[in-house]
Amino acid sequence: DRLVDSGHSVVVIEHHPELIPSADWVFDLGPGGGDGGGRVVPAGTPDEIAKNAESATGRVLADTLAHRWRGGHEVRNDVWPMTRHESLATSV
Repeated sequence: DRLVDSGHSVVVIEHHPELIPSADWVFDLGPGGGDGGGRVVPAGTPDEIAKNAESATGRVLADTLAHRWRGGHEVRNDVWPMTRHESLATSV
């Protein structure tokens, strides 16, 4: 967060579905791996990627977003609410 808050850009290659929702912009490469991939399937905000049926990442992200946030708080095993910022700090 400090880098972004200071005006820097941060590029991350990530597959963890709990971290992807914190991105401003996502490039999903595919549609498969290796010889079956290599093109941008969708690109956009995490919400836009989640709505793209062609994107394998989008399908996982849609499920993650649907279950992760309720009332602006993350639900972990329905035990305690955690703000998005706190969640990111524990995920990194």
